[in-house]
Amino acid sequence: MSHVRRIFLALLLFILAGWLYKQWRTRQPNEGLFDLLDKKPDSTAPSSTSTPATPPSLPTPPNRTATPALSRLDEEISALAQRTLPCVVSIDTQNLQKERLNSLFSRLEVVPSLGSGVIITKEGHILTNHHVIANALEIRVTTNDQKSYKAEFIGTNPKADIAVIKIVDADHNFPVLKFANSDQVRVGQTVFAVGNPFGLSGSFTQGIISARRNSAQTGNIFQTDTVINPGNSGGPLVDIHGEIVGINFSIRSGNSQVNTWQGVGFAIPANEARVAFDTIIKEKTVPTGFLGITMDEVVIEVSPGRIGVTINEVVPQSSAANAGLRPDDVIIGLNGDPLEHPDEVYIVASATPIGRSIVFDILRNQQRRTITATMQPRPQD
Repeated sequence: MSHVRRIFLALLLFILAGWLYKQWRTRQPNEGLFDLLDKKPDSTAPSSTSTPATPPSLPTPPNRTATPALSRLDEEISALAQRTLPCVVSIDTQNLQKERLNSLFSRLEVVPSLGSGVIITKEGHILTNHHVIANALEIRVTTNDQKSYKAEFIGTNPKADIAVIKIVDADHNFPVLKFANSDQVRVGQTVFAVGNPFGLSGSFTQGIISARRNSAQTGNIFQTDTVINPGNSGGPLVDIHGEIVGINFSIRSGNSQVNTWQGVGFAIPANEARVAFDTIIKEKTVPTGFLGITMDEVVIEVSPGRIGVTINEVVPQSSAANAGLRPDDVIIGLNGDPLEHPDEVYIVASATPIGRSIVFDILRNQQRRTITATMQPRPQD
């Protein structure tokens, strides 16, 4: 009986071993004895007589002939920058600015400022913005080759925000840019802004004409998405031929706390700039009136969404004094429109010719009044 048990146990172990082997084989394909005997040599495996494998090659250089149009475009833009940059200058000014110390005292201090300009004549006449050189005690320009020159004031047209200065004590052989016919400028046209943003001279950026707009201060203007920042004012906006289509003068900030480019810049069309330049050269200046006030730098909120600016001083016998404006009056509107920024007062006043009037909405002792000031020349000392 024990002998039968041993036979049965051996048979059971044999069956179990066979089952385990089968399970193992299902996880190891093509590795059984018959598979190994029947396996054919791998034709891809290296033999003792085969040549060594070729090492991987380096990346193939880009085929520049496959993109001839883009390559030519890249070269043309670079060449355009090289032709344009020598004709654009950085403008550094020393401006007289009033600093309010308290309710009784203030002081005058000299504050540096910067902008851009474009050389129009070989003699060194430079076109820029009026607001770049307004109130400047000293003007210096730096050309693209880093040469610095003193410049003299020639004339200005505040309404167009155009001014002309001229390099002094220098050879008369400067490279110049020509004006394009801005009436032919199209929305979507490629343009380039050249200038001195944040003091970074020799900057060259690309964009398009986004729209044609109308400004109360300057008339027709171009809107562009070309990168324009503080310091670009007065620099040219040029087309693909390197001709001036506009003079950059402003940016639009959607967030008032951000004073950098947000995709919307403005330029004065070349035709308007050329007329202003010719007039200034011929007449030296465009006669505009003198308002005769200084204002507090602190803007006050007179009501929700409505701002005002306080008059600090009124020059005797000036347009403001003759109209009846007084210190401590709060200007809240101009010509029927609410005041949006204190600089509007100076911009509108400097753009109003002698004999024309400005209507001021003011608060005096918390009472609202309307005062009309007729612009007159600066009183003689």
